[in-house]
Amino acid sequence: MIDDRTPNFNLPLPNSQNLLTDDVARISAGITAIDAELHAQTVAASDLSNAVSNQLEQAATDTAEAIGNANQQTTDALNKIKILALAGL
Repeated sequence: MIDDRTPNFNLPLPNSQNLLTDDVARISAGITAIDAELHAQTVAASDLSNAVSNQLEQAATDTAEAIGNANQQTTDALNKIKILALAGL
């Protein structure tokens, strides 16, 4: 039997000189390997997407909190200026 393989993932390839029964098993093994790799890539992409989403959500929360704090500081400063202005200072 001729054991041809793909260059990147080393998956079995059929060969016209092999018996069909041999190549059917090899093609089945290749498709199963492709399925496993696609599943692993899908899981990895999903995990990465979730991690990025969580980081973006945290960044948005932190930014909103910082803006809220800055707004409060500005309001406090303006109130002090009003009090000083009303007091004639």
